[in-house]
Parts: sequence; C-alpha cells; structure tokens
Amino acid sequence: MESTNLEVEETSLDAGYALLRQSCGRINFDHMAKFRITGEDRKGWLQGQVTNDLRDLVDGGYAKFCILTPTGQIVADCDLWAIGDEYIVTTAEASRDAALERLQKMLILEDVAIEDLSDEYGLWSIQGPESTDVLGEAVDLPRLNAGAVDGLRILRSDRTGSGGWDVMAPRAEKKGAAALVASVPPVSAPAWEAARIESGMPVYGRDITDKTLAMEMGAAFIESRISFGKGCYTGQEIVERIRSRGHANRRWVGLIAEEPVAAGDKIEQTGAITSAAESPDFGPIAAAMIPASLKDHEVEIATEAGPVRAEVYEMPIRL
Repeated sequence: MESTNLEVEETSLDAGYALLRQSCGRINFDHMAKFRITGEDRKGWLQGQVTNDLRDLVDGGYAKFCILTPTGQIVADCDLWAIGDEYIVTTAEASRDAALERLQKMLILEDVAIEDLSDEYGLWSIQGPESTDVLGEAVDLPRLNAGAVDGLRILRSDRTGSGGWDVMAPRAEKKGAAALVASVPPVSAPAWEAARIESGMPVYGRDITDKTLAMEMGAAFIESRISFGKGCYTGQEIVERIRSRGHANRRWVGLIAEEPVAAGDKIEQTGAITSAAESPDFGPIAAAMIPASLKDHEVEIATEAGPVRAEVYEMPIRL
C-alpha cells in the first residue's frame, strides 16, 4: 500500500478492524506533519487564511480547515487544537512543505510565529469507541478537546470514524509516550484503511491532490471544514462561485464493489478510484472521484481482472 504518513505494527485485518469498531487500537502517525502557531495575533491572522471560522475557538477547542490556493485547490487539509497560548496543527506529510511555505508567505507584520515540529515530535493515535475510557485510566484527559499533561499534548481526534485521541510528544521522550499507550493493541494498515474509507476520511496525496477543489470533496467534508458565514480568505471566491452554481464538476464518493478494485482503476473512462480496501463489514470498498453529472447509483470499474460493478454512496459509506 502507498505510504500515507502511517506507521503501524502488523495485525490481521479482522482483528484490527474489530479493535477500531468495538474497543480501541493504537496507530502510529509518527510522520504526520505537525506545526505550532504562537503569538498574540494568531487567531485573527489564521482566520484570514483558512476555510473555517475560528472566531469562537477557545482554549481546549478544536477545528478542521483547509488552506486553499487562489483558484480554490487544496494546499492542505488540517486539524487544529488550541492549548493555552499555542495552536497545534497536523496535516499530511505530503502537504507539509506547501502548507508551511504558504503560511510563512502570508506573515507580514503580525505577532505570529510558526514552528515546524514534524521532525522533533512524534504522534501516537488511540482510536475506537473505548479510547476515552482506556486512555483515561493512564492520564488525566482534557475537559474539552486538547490539553498538555506532563510534557505530552493530548488531542481529541477521530481518524477512523469511531472517535479517539492523539498523544503528541517530543521524540526524545518518545519512550514515555510509548509507555502511555503500550497497553493498547496495534492496528494494521489494512484495518485503518478500511475504517477511514468507510468513514469518508480522505488522505492527501491520494484522495486529495494539489489539483483537487475543496468543493469536490462532498457534503460531509465541506460541512466540517468550510464556513460560508466568515470573512474573506484565499480561495473563497472560487468556493462561493461553485456554491452559487450548485455543484462542482466532480465529486468524491464511496463505492461498495462486487469484487476487489485498486487505486487508479478507471470508472467508465470518466472517473477513477483514489483509495481501495477490503472491509470486514462491507466487502470490497473504495473512494473515487467521479463527474458530478454521473448520477447513476451503480458504476462499472475497469480492473486488471475485468469490469466490476459497484454501488455509489455519498461519504461516509452507510447502508
């Protein structure tokens, strides 16, 4: 499987998937890009750079947002947590350099400092419906979505659709962070891939590229990351133009296929699979970018083994 900023220990697909859907499991996102933003002007400045409205963000708060080009393409898909006098931002390693370059470029006279913590800090994630109870036995969890405990940053996150927490720690103290989550069993890459595709969670570099428009990513993505009531930000004109038109030319959807498919497989010569997995609940599943004009509930996918039929679902995939 293509690298997705994910390092995991190998367990079986079924076992890892059961952990994510029934209890909780451990995933190592050690190479995910991590930024720290500080300074008195950080909220007002970032408000003018990103797609979501941060005006109500408080200490312990959380928000998703995108950074866009002037023509509306996604530079980075980000998560942000507010902890005291800092913001912690995570994004895919594939968008690390472009995101950092863009943010630094937009700094003029503001009291804002941006630090790239990606090489200095690691990131463990505990995901699943019992993650709060399990992690809460080892550490005092933040009352809201984020906090600092004994040099660790504890961040509420949902990276699989079942909820969870990230534990971010300096690499020099990684043994301490590892010890904190050591009792949580590891989840395999195929299990994480199945869970995140089902839940409509895209990966930058595969489901999203530097050619993808934010408004192509579907209703759930847009609702969680884009505010239509905030002030101006780079790319807003294109977002509003697509909104007024009613749709983008493409849309990111989920598929349940009759047989296994693979990333890159073509859909009736007009679309393509962006990610694929085997789901213990749904069988062969995939994420795909298809033309908005394609309204059929079924599509035909051209695979190496021959044509495969698949049902189309808006993300997340739900029967």
